[in-house]
Amino acid sequence: MNKILVTSDTHGHVAALRQAIVQAGEFTHFVHLGDCTADVEAVRPLLEERGVPVYQVRGNCDYSGAELYREFHLDGQKIVMLHGHTQRVKYSLLSLGLFAEQKQADAVLFGHTHISKVEYSSTGRLLFNPGSLGEPRLGRATFGLLLMSREGIMPRIVQLDAAR
Repeated sequence: MNKILVTSDTHGHVAALRQAIVQAGEFTHFVHLGDCTADVEAVRPLLEERGVPVYQVRGNCDYSGAELYREFHLDGQKIVMLHGHTQRVKYSLLSLGLFAEQKQADAVLFGHTHISKVEYSSTGRLLFNPGSLGEPRLGRATFGLLLMSREGIMPRIVQLDAAR
């Protein structure tokens, strides 16, 4: 079983990103879905210390660095990552669902809205937004966890603990 820590929209709030890494406990993979990919560089030593592979994509506020789209396979599942602005996710998830179908993805991970969401397309593909660690639009900062196995993907949204 693999556990993926999924983050997005940190917008320079590196302390919140560090806190999410600690709060998530043990995990096998790390994902950042854009809007401040530079924040990932600030925590990379923590992730390397754990031996955790890092996957990231660039958001609409990132002008260099990571690519706009990325995919990887884990436990027989195809995971597609993008920030979401290119699929206009602030208006509807229809385009994202069609994109998931086109890519034959088991899950599409996206950010951009700053609002966490766990939804399934009409064909059963997971559309997962961890929310925002830096500038949440509704309530407290959130991140996501995906528990993965050959049997499927179990998504979970987690609220960041209040500052200690």
